[in-house]
Amino acid sequence: YFPDIDLPVLEQAYILNTNLSGQIPDFRFPEMLHLDFSNNKFNDTIPNFQNMSKIYYLGLQGNRLTGNIPDFCCMPELNNIELQGNFLSGEVPDFNFIVGGLDILDLSNNELVGESPSFLKVGRIDEFTLSHNNFNSVAIFPDDFTWVDYGYNSLTFEDVIHNVNANFSTHKYSPQDTLGIKQI
Repeated sequence: YFPDIDLPVLEQAYILNTNLSGQIPDFRFPEMLHLDFSNNKFNDTIPNFQNMSKIYYLGLQGNRLTGNIPDFCCMPELNNIELQGNFLSGEVPDFNFIVGGLDILDLSNNELVGESPSFLKVGRIDEFTLSHNNFNSVAIFPDDFTWVDYGYNSLTFEDVIHNVNANFSTHKYSPQDTLGIKQI
């Protein structure tokens, strides 16, 4: 349990591997730049974090968070979003409010469905991981992605071939569960 606190000058918060549980409050940290609550037992949905417009790193991986991913529209400076290893569901927002691209967007090991967003307005994403979900279609990505991992979804090669281009340094596709490919 977190009390409803207001810390107007807090810039970084690291609460890692503590087994804290419960809902993460929608903090009022207007100067927050880096929030890392990784590998705990937080549950419920992810708050919108409307009062953290300067934040550039959001790490909530390895918890028990559920529900949809918020669009984080009040956080235009975000450039690292790590939400892997939760129970997030629904479709992924397009994050078109992001300024300057993303270094990391890791959504792996969740229960996300539908088509991956195109991120056409986001521009650059250096590392995009959406493996171990339930995506059944992949949008066309901009040419300035450098690393994409589609593994372990419900995709065919035809679903992803339109994104293979010379600008990707790594493009990980297989294995896909629906194709019956076994990892060797």
